[in-house]
Amino acid sequence: MKNDILLEILKYIAIFFASVFLPKKLTYFVTSFISYLFKSIIKNWYYLIISSLTIVLLYYCKKTLIIEKENINYKIIMLIYFISFLFAFITSFTKFIFQSNAFFSIYPTYTIKDNEFIVNDIESEKLNEIINLKIFKLKNKFYVFRTKIVDTKLINIPQFFPIIIGYKNYLKFIEYKLNSKNPISFYIQKDLLDFNLRTRIFLDKKQFRNIAIFDDIEELNLEISKNQNKTIDEKIESTLFLFFFINSQIFLDQTLDEKLFDDTIKILNDLEEQLVFIKDDLISYEIHEDKINAFYNVWKALIKRYYSIIYIEQQEYKKAVDFIIESNYINPFFPQDSYEKAKHQYINNYLLDLIPQIQSQKELLQIEFNHQKANELISNIYKKLEYETSTPNYKILAEIIKRNNGDEKIVKYIEQKLSDSLIGNENIFSLLFIAESYKFSPLGIDKYNEIYINRIPTVIEILEKIINLDSEFEIIHLKIGVLKFMYAHSIDEEIEVDKSLIYMKNHMYLYKKYGLI
Repeated sequence: MKNDILLEILKYIAIFFASVFLPKKLTYFVTSFISYLFKSIIKNWYYLIISSLTIVLLYYCKKTLIIEKENINYKIIMLIYFISFLFAFITSFTKFIFQSNAFFSIYPTYTIKDNEFIVNDIESEKLNEIINLKIFKLKNKFYVFRTKIVDTKLINIPQFFPIIIGYKNYLKFIEYKLNSKNPISFYIQKDLLDFNLRTRIFLDKKQFRNIAIFDDIEELNLEISKNQNKTIDEKIESTLFLFFFINSQIFLDQTLDEKLFDDTIKILNDLEEQLVFIKDDLISYEIHEDKINAFYNVWKALIKRYYSIIYIEQQEYKKAVDFIIESNYINPFFPQDSYEKAKHQYINNYLLDLIPQIQSQKELLQIEFNHQKANELISNIYKKLEYETSTPNYKILAEIIKRNNGDEKIVKYIEQKLSDSLIGNENIFSLLFIAESYKFSPLGIDKYNEIYINRIPTVIEILEKIINLDSEFEIIHLKIGVLKFMYAHSIDEEIEVDKSLIYMKNHMYLYKKYGLI
């Protein structure tokens, strides 16, 4: 307590003299540096003890270094103390630079002055206090934070450090600190001119391939920051709430890979419970209903999808079927959140599947195949592709069929579910899910590339319905053409083979449109 009082007295004495004699920026640097130095000395008090014992030892040994002509050499004493102060400072600063940050690090906010000069003042101190309180409160809502599977903390930054490097370099420093132990960092900055909060997310992109979900969160945070009816306190809580939520989801894959199903279910239970509160919170900010519903449906469907994967691993296939079909019903656009985004992604994914087929069918279709052009197209698609590692929902259903070991009850249950889903269904991506799922559902014994030949007519019928619903979804014609040829070739009907080739050649313009030839 006495040390704290002494520190405060010295701090304000330093501020007084500095404010009189030094420019504003230099004043703040000197005072914050002195404050940090004193804190370092108190924190690393053993250096002070060692230096004092050294002086006493030298004094009693009557060393000329300390006692010169019966007089004490104060310069040497000051040098010894200076070295101890320097070591205390270096120890504290080195710990700050090389510290292993928490998985989810939250950096303290500062007040920006003159675009680049940043200081820690009363306003920023208040924000940091609010952030700390909100962290403590929100940690208890999520299993991975509540049980300390993941560490989250507000990073302690020396106040003089951001002054030296400036605002832009401070943000670069946060990004530089990302590593395997700290893949996500978070920074909130209050705009001095209004109530807006600027939220920055820093990600180690090597560890997170599918980063579009973070973009969605940033978009929602932007909407939160613009709201003029909410207090800063409320905005910070809402912003942090979203980040705790999304960071909990990251550990679902890890717990699944390690078959820690109890942990996975506890994480999912928290996410499902908190998703409702997040939706209500976002509604209070008067964010457009479509944005909120898109966010809610994406996450609700994702949670159901994870339940399906758990039940597959636990060999409870009926439950797994129910959850994946429910997931697809909630958000048929998975992993996207809208029709246009899903359509764009579907086209890119199908082009990647189609390119090898064109190479093998170039003589049949009487086309020239340019390998260099094809490789360039593949490279361009991968650059634009989002969620390339996400498994489509129909493949989860296919996995259930594969692991089912021929249990006809499960196959019939899936068929009934898919058949029921077709009735009155005009959602294109829901129909695509049904069509793709049917291909892998056993019917007869003849298969081509894991596709049951006897299922192809039903699949084509569904795809034709899709074209009728959206005539601009032209790439479906290429899919129909390939399936028609595959079926005709399998049943060995020459007339049907010729019809399928005519169909494919009638839509040859699509190969040029998408840059395939």
